[in-house]
Amino acid sequence: MSKRAANQLRERILERLPYSHLDEPAKREVTRSLRDISQSLKDRLKNFQPGTPLGQTTAPTPAPSVGWLHRLGASLRSTWDQEATLERRKYLVRKFQRPHFQDMLDLKKYGDKLFPAPTQLIPADRALYMPNLEARNLLGKPAQLVELLRGRVSLVSFQFVKNAEEHVETYGKPFQAAFEGEVPTEEGRQAPLQQPPHGGRPEVQHVRINVVENWAKAAAVRPFLTSTLGQGLTDDEKRRFLCHFRPIDRIKDQLFIDNLAMGWVYLVDPDCKVRWYANGAARPEEINQLLRFTAGLARLPVPSPAVVAEGNAVKPPAPAKATAKTE
Repeated sequence: MSKRAANQLRERILERLPYSHLDEPAKREVTRSLRDISQSLKDRLKNFQPGTPLGQTTAPTPAPSVGWLHRLGASLRSTWDQEATLERRKYLVRKFQRPHFQDMLDLKKYGDKLFPAPTQLIPADRALYMPNLEARNLLGKPAQLVELLRGRVSLVSFQFVKNAEEHVETYGKPFQAAFEGEVPTEEGRQAPLQQPPHGGRPEVQHVRINVVENWAKAAAVRPFLTSTLGQGLTDDEKRRFLCHFRPIDRIKDQLFIDNLAMGWVYLVDPDCKVRWYANGAARPEEINQLLRFTAGLARLPVPSPAVVAEGNAVKPPAPAKATAKTE
């Protein structure tokens, strides 16, 4: 980016922030802050190592049920909140530095994998927590992510566009084939899967989250999205399929969701800690890791990936077929 373009970018961002009343020294300080944020975002992607703990440092709690007036007041108070202001700055820097179709262009240019999945479970004492998310499930009822995850071993997947949904399926189908119904073990025997939600070994589940961040797009697809996504699903699967229609910039930053054209999956233990993660289309070794790590956390026999693949083959989507079509 040229110096002139960088100056124009900063001016456009400053116009969108409530700092027009500041004097020139204060504006220069804000500009320096934006430049530091931009550089830190670039450095984070460049220096990221698979196995780095992702999530938030504190245990998630369900959000209280409040009315629209309370939410409006909280939004106004956040205008003077330093942490909220920093989040808005990060969002604006990302928005203006990244063209609208850059995610799809990167997908075609670099392939459907931003980085390989960790080869080991993140230790529980180092793992961070999955952030909570308020949404509505496909049954039309309000739901909170933390209430679904607590006490269960969960594969949590995020999808933002149609191509990401195909990526998520490359993990979700083998996962469901392995841990729903009968579990094929390494010894070739069939172990019945008993999954009590409370007590004993934890329940194993796949929680899917479809996110629409653009308000105009959300208004257009919201009436039809739940019926489209819910085709062929049981009521229990619809209960665990969440739809969110607002930006989730804080969560994307905490979970390192850097490309919305890719699917993102996270293996979460019963304490809501993120123990493993992956992005893009699943590779065979990543499916093996997912099944092995899930079985270990749930204290179940290790499924045979070969048996699962034979009964439920999943072909990773080709990067060349990536389109901007969204759900």
